[in-house]
Amino acid sequence: MESNKLFDREQSQFLKNNYQSAEFPYSPDSADEEGAGMYVVSVFRQTVQVELAVTALEQEGIPKMNLLAVPIEKKSSGKKLFDSMYSATGGSVFDLPMILGAFTALLGCVYGFVLEWGPVVWGVIGGVGGFGIGFFIKLLVLKKRKKAGCDNEVVIFVACGDNKTEQIRRIFSDNGALGTSIIKGRAD
Repeated sequence: MESNKLFDREQSQFLKNNYQSAEFPYSPDSADEEGAGMYVVSVFRQTVQVELAVTALEQEGIPKMNLLAVPIEKKSSGKKLFDSMYSATGGSVFDLPMILGAFTALLGCVYGFVLEWGPVVWGVIGGVGGFGIGFFIKLLVLKKRKKAGCDNEVVIFVACGDNKTEQIRRIFSDNGALGTSIIKGRAD
């Protein structure tokens, strides 16, 4: 499933305009009696499910000013030729081609003693052929992985009382949240 860039942009703008109020209680300790010092925080992929979850929260009586929706845009990093020791994502382009190239070069050298052109020529042919096949396979895998992933996510904060946390968690769960957590205010 390829991500719809226009939908992501429009939904991000909608969430920023409608669910980023200056009246949101940014500190759990500053919440009023109705938002009794707790947050329920959840992460969603940027899909229609976000709007369904927010609408369900409003229908359950959560005021719009107690909702904060923050669209997160992931930076698009280009393909790296090599993984480093500190950021091994599995997205480098040359790992599989090098392995296949070395393996097929070895086979070319071994069978080159039997074939007419000799082990050196067949080793080079095997290495170049294996590298090309590995490079083609790796590009197909990376292209498929890129299409399958959704680029953007949305984080939703809900200021609420202790009595509504399970209800909000259920709404988030029913609407496909990736994860949910509760933040409690200090007890004075």
